[in-house]
Amino acid sequence: MTNHSSSSENRHPGIVFFDAGNTLLHVYPSIGEVYAEVSKTFGCTVSPAEIEGQLLAVWKQYLDKIKALPDALVTSEKQEVEMWRMLTYTVHERLPSLTCDPRPWFESLYETFGEARRFRLFPDVDETLSTLGEKGIRLGLISNWDSRLERILKGIGLSEVFEVVVISSLVGYSKPHPRIFEIALERAGLQAKDAVHVGDTYLDDVEGARSAGIRAFHLHRTQTFGLSNRKLLASPATNDDARIGSLSEVLNRF
Repeated sequence: MTNHSSSSENRHPGIVFFDAGNTLLHVYPSIGEVYAEVSKTFGCTVSPAEIEGQLLAVWKQYLDKIKALPDALVTSEKQEVEMWRMLTYTVHERLPSLTCDPRPWFESLYETFGEARRFRLFPDVDETLSTLGEKGIRLGLISNWDSRLERILKGIGLSEVFEVVVISSLVGYSKPHPRIFEIALERAGLQAKDAVHVGDTYLDDVEGARSAGIRAFHLHRTQTFGLSNRKLLASPATNDDARIGSLSEVLNRF
């Protein structure tokens, strides 16, 4: 049995990587409310709960469909856009109250979710990142996202915080593929034993990081906003010592 409190694991890492969505930031006020707001500009009235219910169902169906594909974790900017187009069009088809043309509706939604004003940091983010920086620990980010994340990070004041930023659509691999973590290590110039990763999805963030030899923590927040990855990806409430209930808890783990 592994001793998780060993001195090698308790020493300060050279870098701490973080996931982005639902780890550091969340949609504000919620995904459903943003969809409803945009839909209203097209003359359609739909409730946030209806939107989120359909998004959850459509996303789960999509994951079930692609997870068996050999290249499921290979991605690109074009693939990400087309994925969101397909998911959004499917939601549109399932909600009779959305009578607007789905093409401009999708384009507006896609642009809207690239605006920094649509996101907020969780309350424990600033202090946690600042404390890690004060300890001399480098900071990085590994996210399953597209290039919109770059302007979101800039708009919410995080673009200068992270020394290494790895976005799936720009490197060609999505978590939990080990290659995306290896790319982050290469950019940091560090070995896996010198890194830690923190994220809210057990498969993507914990199992993915461990597959690359990186120690990982599973962030299982008690409060989420909109569609959390916990709902979407069925992340378990792990009971091992990889689980943390807030981002600040990571400060006590090494």
